[in-house]
Amino acid sequence: MILVNYSFNIVKMKLQAELYRIMQQEKLTNARLASKLGISPSMLCLVLIGDKKPGRRFLQGLATHYPDICLKYLRDQTPAKPQGG
Repeated sequence: MILVNYSFNIVKMKLQAELYRIMQQEKLTNARLASKLGISPSMLCLVLIGDKKPGRRFLQGLATHYPDICLKYLRDQTPAKPQGG
């Protein structure tokens, strides 16, 4: 359980870092990025501070505007399959 929480926290930090990078690179405010992703500014803030996991609408917006980031995030979220069997 600790390893799962640790892994999730690493993935969450990667997503947060990517979102901050996008905002800085494109000179976007929280409100503008939220609008672009089709979510509320408050939802974006909750994801950025780590209080909320991104939902379906968030991920759809991310996939539409930033497909490379969305694919990296989803790949990192997928649990590894056990070896052997």
